[in-house]
Amino acid sequence: MAPQSFTWLGNIEFLGLRRLLKEGSQVNIPLKRPFPNSYDNKLGPGMVWVKISTLKQSAQKVIRYAKRLPDKSPNLFLKELNKVRKSVLHYGFSDMLEVLCKLLEREINNANKEILEKCIAQMRTETDPLKIIKI
Repeated sequence: MAPQSFTWLGNIEFLGLRRLLKEGSQVNIPLKRPFPNSYDNKLGPGMVWVKISTLKQSAQKVIRYAKRLPDKSPNLFLKELNKVRKSVLHYGFSDMLEVLCKLLEREINNANKEILEKCIAQMRTETDPLKIIKI
């Protein structure tokens, strides 16, 4: 194997631990900057569900917004729904998506019927996580 076989690694001579570098020295290593810790991490990969309780909280938040749909702006509901849907599809939890659809069906009333039915229909048919649900 030639020393320059992995061009994406850069120069092999520079491989090593970052903590071993002297402060202020020139870094020629291609590094990915860590994401800042934030609740609204727009730059990050998406939601992280470390515990089952956080997954449950995310679903409850969507249901809570669905209950308040006629009074509150649908934008908050759609934002949360798309965030959870995107994460569910990326993780491969297709069963969770169906459970979320059934929970949303329970919350349908005369005031929010049109919005929720459109969202549920789109959630069941659209499998591309990059496409957002619209009203």
